[in-house]
Amino acid sequence: MKPLDALTILELGDSLAVRYAGRLFAGCGARVVRRAEGSVEIGYGGEAGRAYAAWLDAGKEIAPAADEAFDAVIVDADADLSGVPAGALRVDVSWFDRDGPYAGWAGSDGVIQALSGAAYGFGEPDGPPVVAQGNAPSVMAGVTAAIAALAGLIGRRRGQGPQRIGLNVLEAALCITEGGPIAH
Repeated sequence: MKPLDALTILELGDSLAVRYAGRLFAGCGARVVRRAEGSVEIGYGGEAGRAYAAWLDAGKEIAPAADEAFDAVIVDADADLSGVPAGALRVDVSWFDRDGPYAGWAGSDGVIQALSGAAYGFGEPDGPPVVAQGNAPSVMAGVTAAIAALAGLIGRRRGQGPQRIGLNVLEAALCITEGGPIAH
């Protein structure tokens, strides 16, 4: 028996942050149902992207985009990651805040590394900043989304109704760089 065996989590969306949060829930025993909407590859493309996607999807049920069985799961879900079922806790992950001055802007891990100051420490001393390999901002946002969902589920157990928790990758990445962008 694992700690989250009794939970059903819907994973709607193909962003790395959402898929990583779902991976954390699946690893702790939750039933995670992912609606596959886009490419199975993540970031790297080719064989490496397919392998990364397979790791992210380990322990999950994968439902096609148009699947009536998935629609039935929505009714009983405890929480969803980046979707909108009625009555469930919703954790909405975006690159930037949905309501702020950057709402609607396209993002990427490279953009977030630049804006958060994470790119400052990479590259040659006299050269421009270089974006680091990997997806640290999205992974950090995935961890943040999982923690936010768990906090929301605790709140629901204490009598709070359905909630929407919004978080963005930029703010999650800023906690990695601490005061770096301000200091430089």
